[in-house]
Amino acid sequence: MSADHPVRTTRKVAWVSVFIALGVSGLATAAGDCTQIDAGAAGNLLGVPVRAFPNQGHSKLSPDNMDFLSCTFIEVTRNPTARTFSYLIYTPIPKDIAGVYASLADGNFPRKQLFSPNVGNQSSGWFRSSVSDDTFEGYVAMQTGSVIYVIKVGGMPSSDAVKNALVSAGKILAKP
Repeated sequence: MSADHPVRTTRKVAWVSVFIALGVSGLATAAGDCTQIDAGAAGNLLGVPVRAFPNQGHSKLSPDNMDFLSCTFIEVTRNPTARTFSYLIYTPIPKDIAGVYASLADGNFPRKQLFSPNVGNQSSGWFRSSVSDDTFEGYVAMQTGSVIYVIKVGGMPSSDAVKNALVSAGKILAKP
């Protein structure tokens, strides 16, 4: 076992905590459910078998009682740098769509490199190397009609793998 194993474990715990905080504590009914991309499709996007975190259902977010749903998947492995995939679905009221999208578009993460995923009506994305620089993670925010999706991928072997997974997921979610 390498000396950086505690760092990898800490990073994995941090990722899982983020997914749980965003997913389980406030899982939510937006324009769909977690069958838009299920465990099989998520595994195809990541290139590994995955399992889904239990979906707790839809919840409402302030200020306008916006519908929210979180769908989370993690690679089936004991490896602390396992691949992860999640998508969050927001359905704001029409007058709030632009503001909600703008607040989600940046992702608010340091050390990121921007890219244009070109999915949905509008989209923005970024990717970066992980804390220990041995895997990559990324984020896409996209709007399709009255729905805003945030797609997250982590534990990938390269920046190209991250971008490909994010764009492929965006194309799936953008389908009517």
